[in-house]
Amino acid sequence: MESASETEIIRSVAKSWNNLDISFAKEHMADDVIYESQFVFSSIEGKEDVASYFAGKYKTIKSDVEKGEISITAEMGSIASNKPPLIVLTQIIDKKTVQLTILVRVENGKIKRIDACKFPSPKLAKLSGDIPK
Repeated sequence: MESASETEIIRSVAKSWNNLDISFAKEHMADDVIYESQFVFSSIEGKEDVASYFAGKYKTIKSDVEKGEISITAEMGSIASNKPPLIVLTQIIDKKTVQLTILVRVENGKIKRIDACKFPSPKLAKLSGDIPK
């Protein structure tokens, strides 16, 4: 079986967000993957712990989406042509738009890190129109 490209692996993270289903990204995670967010107090380490964190987060978000309280979209983008793609996560909550940059580091065909941050600013990203479903 041919291994997925770096872009395809990063798209799997966006697809997980767009479907609120971690299984799309989990299959590409390294056993020692790390998730860090500027909005979470400490990093989460290990494939099972990261997947469990996202499964819980997605369950909460899915409930809010079903109630019409939030909408969420993960779109592929880039900041520089010589850098891997990134994800711009757009959440609309009570008519307020909040955007985050999701950076995904891929090493040896596996997701090694996922970082959710305000910097680099999502406003700097050139959005591609690619919203993986």
